Parts: sequence; structure tokens; C-alpha cells
Amino acid sequence: MFGYWYPLALSLIGSGIIGGISGIVGSCMVLKKQSLLGDAISHASLPGIVLSLLLFRDKNPAVLMIGGAVFGALGTALAILIERTTSLAQDTILGIILSLFFGVGLVLISVVQKCQIADQSIINKFLFGNASLLLPVDIAVMCIVSCVIVGVLVICRKELIATLFDPLFAHTSGFSLTIVNTIFSTLFVMTIVQGIQMTGIVLMSSLLIAPATAARQLSNSVGMMCLTAAIIGSFASCLGTLIAFWLRMPSGPTITILSSLLVVIALLWAPERGILWTKMRDRL
Repeated sequence: MFGYWYPLALSLIGSGIIGGISGIVGSCMVLKKQSLLGDAISHASLPGIVLSLLLFRDKNPAVLMIGGAVFGALGTALAILIERTTSLAQDTILGIILSLFFGVGLVLISVVQKCQIADQSIINKFLFGNASLLLPVDIAVMCIVSCVIVGVLVICRKELIATLFDPLFAHTSGFSLTIVNTIFSTLFVMTIVQGIQMTGIVLMSSLLIAPATAARQLSNSVGMMCLTAAIIGSFASCLGTLIAFWLRMPSGPTITILSSLLVVIALLWAPERGILWTKMRDRL
């Protein structure tokens, strides 16, 4: 019995942590109008994960996540460089980065398959997510990284909020937009890479955007939005993990479906803003 409940408990703890921190960081991404950035970073991490497996022949998630973080940061830096040196729109640049890095990752996966490296199934864990495979060391790393992210957001909250809503004011107030945007990008990469194990590369962006979108309908301030998104993200992640554990399937799809359903509910029934709520109020 203990052998059955122990991995489930680890999965739920990890899901709650990742869901909460993803909701907070995702709120910043939504307010900054960089929702597609999460998708681009998560897909950009695939080559780093697979390349780490090829080079080190080690299935340790920590080693693979470091490789993913490096390539995620590389993809972000490349997107910023292209945006500054060309006239292309941001969504176009992120679409290019997403396709390029994900394509390279798929090519490297075919190389791994030809090399017949043991435990190639670890790649599926990062592609589609599997919270049931989390280990105590993974939970410890998630706790540390999440505490660092929250700490940075609290310390730099004034600069971050000013940059979110009025970059010109932030610049004239003496805030370095380059430094603030670098902090933002670093937090995005840290959140995405640590969450990939649970939701997978393909679906990680949904855990960032869906809770934040639902929370936007339910709140009127940045702080309340982040808190609400954290609660929604943790709830969807834990419930999705339970369902996935029961059905013996990857956790990423179930978490994504639940998160999307919560967005639909918020869009329809959110007080003062929901579509159906507004119609019912107008009729009364």
C-alpha cells in the first residue's frame, strides 16, 4: 500500500508546486503580452535535453534539465537579438524560434534512436510529461527554484510592475529595461524547464497561460491575479495528476484539459466579466 501511495504523494506535491509557480509567472507573461514566449522557450529546450542525453548518456533528469535550460535561454536570447536587429513582429520571431528548435530536437531524437541509447523512454517523459515519475530530489529542486522565483518577484515587484504597464515611465524613472527584461526571461526559463517533467514540452505553455487567463477574469490587481492564478494552477495540476495516475497516462494532457475547462468557466461565469454572468445581470 505504501508503495502505491508514495509516488502519488510525490506527484501531487510536485504538481501543486509547479502549478502554483506557473500561475504566478504565467500572469506576468499574460500581462506583458508574451504568451507565445512560453511555447517558444519550452520547444527550444528540446534540443538541449536530447543533446545532453547524447553527450552524457545519463538519464538523470537534473542533467537533462540543465541542457534544456541552456537551450531555452539560447532561444530567448536569439529571439531578443532578432527583434532588435530586424523589423519582424514578435509573434513571427517566436514562431520561427519555436519551429527551428523543435525541428532540431526531433532530428536529434532520431539520432538517439539510431544510437540505441538505453532508456530512451526518458524523452517521452519530457515530451508529454509524467508526474508519476517524479523523485524526492525533483521535489527538492522544484521547491528551491520556486522559492528563488518568488523571492525575485517580490524584491523586484515595483520594477516589474512598472515595466509591465508603462515601459516608458519605467525607463524615465531610472529602471533599466534591459535588466528587467533579462530578469523576466530568466524566470520564464526557470519555470518552464522545471515544469517540463510534469506537463511535457508540447503542453507546458498551457500551464502558464490557462490559469493566468482564468485569473485575469476574476481579479482586478496584479497581486490578486498572481494569487488566483497560483491557486487555479495548483488545483488543475493536482486534479489532472490524480486523473492521469488513475488512468495510467501522461499527466500533461489531463492537466491541459482541466486548465482549459477552467478558462472556459471563467470566461462564461466570472463575476462582472463573464459572458453569461453579464447577460444574466443585464436581464435582471
